[in-house]
Amino acid sequence: MERSVALFIHLLGVVSLFIAIGMVQRLGTKIRSTSSVEELRLWLGLVRTTAPMFPAAGLVILASGLYMAARSFSFETPWIAVAIGAVVLMMILGGTLLRRGMAAMGKEAATAGSFTPEVARAIANPTPWAVLGLNSFMSLGLLWIMVNKPGWAQSIGVVVVLGVVGAAAGFAATRSKR
Repeated sequence: MERSVALFIHLLGVVSLFIAIGMVQRLGTKIRSTSSVEELRLWLGLVRTTAPMFPAAGLVILASGLYMAARSFSFETPWIAVAIGAVVLMMILGGTLLRRGMAAMGKEAATAGSFTPEVARAIANPTPWAVLGLNSFMSLGLLWIMVNKPGWAQSIGVVVVLGVVGAAAGFAATRSKR
């Protein structure tokens, strides 16, 4: 595969990831502000239809990135090593903690006849929102290091700091007044 084709495929994965992030962030706002189980079911249904975009985008990004790293760079290149680790971490966190949090909301919404305290608690659980924020902001950090190709300290620093900011923003979103 020619490098330009691999880069194009890589960028398709990045675009897909950012579309999925934007959609789920917007749906998260709707979920956290809803006061009816019917609306919650609607928003969670849209999250469910968007959710497969995350692993698909992650695998496309990872596969094309690994290919380009092997052909044009080195796996010891700081920004490449940090990017690979961050993408794998994001896939693990999204596939476990974010998915579990959304599933818990779905379970409560499926069994509730009305908006109960249990439904409200499932929505207010900060873990899925913190993970979504972390992944969102880490993605921005990855975009920055792909463009700037910094050394170890900057690569790690940008991704970690933005990840922490994103996790804090996600956590804070659960503390806003419903």
